[in-house]
Amino acid sequence: MASYALLGEDAQEWVSRTRREADEHRKECQEIAENFPQFLLKSYMVRQVYLVENLWKNLANFPQGNYT
Repeated sequence: MASYALLGEDAQEWVSRTRREADEHRKECQEIAENFPQFLLKSYMVRQVYLVENLWKNLANFPQGNYT
């Protein structure tokens, strides 16, 4: 077999190695993508709770009166 000149390995070994590395990378990315929406959703929900709690605190401190 011919050597892969840049890496000093034969072409078949290089193809096999790079395919394996690509498969591993793809699997890692897929796991991140599957878990990301849950993380994003939880993050969004925590932020919304924080905003609502602060809104209620601010409304509680707002001077009472007729503002119509």
